[in-house]
Amino acid sequence: MSTNDKSMKLKLSPGPRLTQRDWEYDESRDEGAYVDHDVTEDASRYLFDTVALDPGVTLRDIFLLLDIDPLLQEVFARDWAKDFLAEMMSGNAAAAPTIEYDPKDIEYLELYQIWGQDSFSRELQPIHRLDFHGVGFVLREDVVRDGRVDYRAGDRIKWGVSFTSPLEMLHLPVRLNPEVILCEDNADSVNHGKEIGRMLNPSVTLGQVIHGVLWELSFHGSPASRNEESAKLKSLAGEVHSGEGITHRSTDLFSGYKATLVLCFNDTAECGPDDLFDALQVIGDHDNAEAVLQEKLRANIRLKPEFSGMTGMELRGYLRVISDIAWD
Repeated sequence: MSTNDKSMKLKLSPGPRLTQRDWEYDESRDEGAYVDHDVTEDASRYLFDTVALDPGVTLRDIFLLLDIDPLLQEVFARDWAKDFLAEMMSGNAAAAPTIEYDPKDIEYLELYQIWGQDSFSRELQPIHRLDFHGVGFVLREDVVRDGRVDYRAGDRIKWGVSFTSPLEMLHLPVRLNPEVILCEDNADSVNHGKEIGRMLNPSVTLGQVIHGVLWELSFHGSPASRNEESAKLKSLAGEVHSGEGITHRSTDLFSGYKATLVLCFNDTAECGPDDLFDALQVIGDHDNAEAVLQEKLRANIRLKPEFSGMTGMELRGYLRVISDIAWD
């Protein structure tokens, strides 16, 4: 048995049907063969086994698996598994709609992987939870809004689903993207949050699949809480569009951080806090902060002696700690 065969001997198919593939040897015939065993009713016993998803598996299959093995509802109780299953079961059992092209609709649901890595300490952040979103159709033409191209023809729009009832998505296929996007996790790096590499990780467990789906759907709590939060958000959006809502200027963001930044200078050369803040965010991790500020802003800018030798990453780190700013 190859390594890949061994790691993928568990398979989830439409129905749902969960099968375990084992190698069985027949001594009387002196030969062996792979045999699939139906373990659907005992799915909770296989949560830590790596699983392959059949291309036809839908969101309905994931929820029906919770119904077939009720122990799964207890395992994932923190993700409101019982409440979402009840919502799914209360829906109309009409035939699933046909998936047809619509630039504003979802073609399939995707479990995907984004890992955080500190490129300086080489530490990887927790990587066990899969992310989950909707993936739109391949666009046939540009999507233009307010005279600006938001998406190009050939792109796929990624759709958040945390405010969407699973009843609207039960018919959609669920796919696993084996590609992992690595993002810079060092909060003080100029590249924080940006992609720094890619790798493949096709081996995920059945538990990860179920948890990834439920974690995203329950992001706002139970179905009732989701509906309540959705109504609040729509109300706030309506107030903003009508001009009745309370808004804040973007320049007011991180005001405490900016005030602390100004205190690091002997002479700001009349540069304002916003300009200093913007320049600091793009200084290279290993570049001298004062030299870059002089180059980008004004030559007579002077940091206080205790800060003049700091790199961009060091100065950002100092300010983050002093200002008690969390970038995560």
